[in-house]
Amino acid sequence: MPAAAVIGLACIDTQGVPMPATFDSPLSAAPDPVDADDEGGGASIDDQRQQLLSVIHAMVGQPVPPPQTARLDEAAFLAQMLSMVRQVQPLALHSQKLEAIGQLAAGIAHEINTPIQFISDNVAFLKQAFMLLDPRADGSSTVNERQLRYAREQIPLAFEQTIEGLQRVILIVSAMKRLSHASNGQRDSVDMIDIINTTSVVSRNEWKYVADMQIDVTPQMPPVPCIRDDIYSVLLNIIINAAHAIASQVEAGRYEKGLIQIRARALADCVRITIVDNGCGIADTARGRVFEPFYSTKAVGKGTGQGLAIAHSIVVQKHRGRLWFDSAPGEGTSFHIELPLQATSE
Repeated sequence: MPAAAVIGLACIDTQGVPMPATFDSPLSAAPDPVDADDEGGGASIDDQRQQLLSVIHAMVGQPVPPPQTARLDEAAFLAQMLSMVRQVQPLALHSQKLEAIGQLAAGIAHEINTPIQFISDNVAFLKQAFMLLDPRADGSSTVNERQLRYAREQIPLAFEQTIEGLQRVILIVSAMKRLSHASNGQRDSVDMIDIINTTSVVSRNEWKYVADMQIDVTPQMPPVPCIRDDIYSVLLNIIINAAHAIASQVEAGRYEKGLIQIRARALADCVRITIVDNGCGIADTARGRVFEPFYSTKAVGKGTGQGLAIAHSIVVQKHRGRLWFDSAPGEGTSFHIELPLQATSE
């Protein structure tokens, strides 16, 4: 059954609307349980439970298997539904990460194409230069002094630019490999400086046209026990949100280019990462709902409203850390992430 048929609203109508206001729980609104065969009983409790399964399916983006037991009391049924959501949540998180990578794919292709283009141009120049400098069979040359001087000046520069371009491509491809590598839910001792640098490289095409980026991290930061690809997702989401917030100010003519700052500090029992932007900020009316699932202040088609909700779940629930923000409308926003240095169970 489509989610729209269960909720009574199209997906576009539910953006920014808290779930309790969107639909009534099939269980909370249900009368006393009745059998489907009872005359005049209306929808059976099984039908209502099936509706709830469809809603959960729409929320997590993954199919939810039916209950193993045909008849359960309401408390047991809800407990089983919660267990199912927890089972499919990792798949939903991975799907969200892959979706984010897909959205960045065009920008990453552009980032790779630029150095590849001048590598190609330089190799073509070097080929022509060596053909020109190659002496004839009798040892004579057609190169005059001016051409020889130009070749001596430009050939080393062409090699330097080619090496620089290849290093840039290697950096981008390596960053993508690290970002797309699945941790399979396993914690590892992670170099947070590498996480920050990798995320900034992968997201570069999202922010480079509207903002500069400054990274300030404590040297020799202690390793952080965390699920690597989950933290990539958190940082990537916040950086892209910052770029979008700055883009709105650039389009409004407030400035030509904004600034995104990423700071990381090792504290006594945790590592704190702060991402600051001078974008449009968060309105007072939206502050209490920033981490709500499906809530988004962006235009339709610009965001799903799940990014920050998933980020909050990753940091707070999975890693027992903290995620909060400070914001001033029209001035910018600072997101703060604290990850404990001692691994804790979920």
